[in-house]
Amino acid sequence: MLLLISKIKIIILLFVVVSQSLYCQDTTRTNPILFTELVFGGGGSFGEYGGFLYGGTANYQFENNLFTIRYIENPEFKFNATLLAPTVQFPYVASKMGNTEIAILYGKRIIRDFVSYSFSAGLAHNNFQSKYRDENNQIYKYNKVHYGFSYEINIKWFNSKKERYRIYMLVPVGKPTSFGRSIGFKLLGNISNHSYLGFAVTYGFGYHKNYN
Repeated sequence: MLLLISKIKIIILLFVVVSQSLYCQDTTRTNPILFTELVFGGGGSFGEYGGFLYGGTANYQFENNLFTIRYIENPEFKFNATLLAPTVQFPYVASKMGNTEIAILYGKRIIRDFVSYSFSAGLAHNNFQSKYRDENNQIYKYNKVHYGFSYEINIKWFNSKKERYRIYMLVPVGKPTSFGRSIGFKLLGNISNHSYLGFAVTYGFGYHKNYN
């Protein structure tokens, strides 16, 4: 998971550099609406398993049209318990499964000063994997690629006006800029052979609205 977060941070850094260079090439226009976000929360399939989800998105808005590329990993676990004593049970992972999703979504985004609301849906490529142990302690693995219908609903808060960027949200540097952070909540899911539903917190970087 730490490796995945590091990769997402690198992608966000590249995204920031590219978007900054594009914006600096033409200072006569308002900034484009481009932003990325880290996603972390809980969610899973509808059954005996429980899990969490994490990943990231890259977003571009034109007028009120929102285009999104989403990457989500959703590991889930099923626990059993073994007796250590007549009244003491020790839980262990009896089986686990997970889905890796790459989705392209289209939706609408409405901006109100320092908050935005959006709904998006689209197609997803899923890689589902599972591993379980039977009563004879034999381990079985299963892997399948399938496609699905992805969706998400977002609410996001960001700076209402240009401000100086703050390193670690404390130390201001440079001149007031359109580039800034955001924080929000996301309800997301996927309808497929392995449907899931989740709720997550988002933390973003980029240009979240047009700043004049």
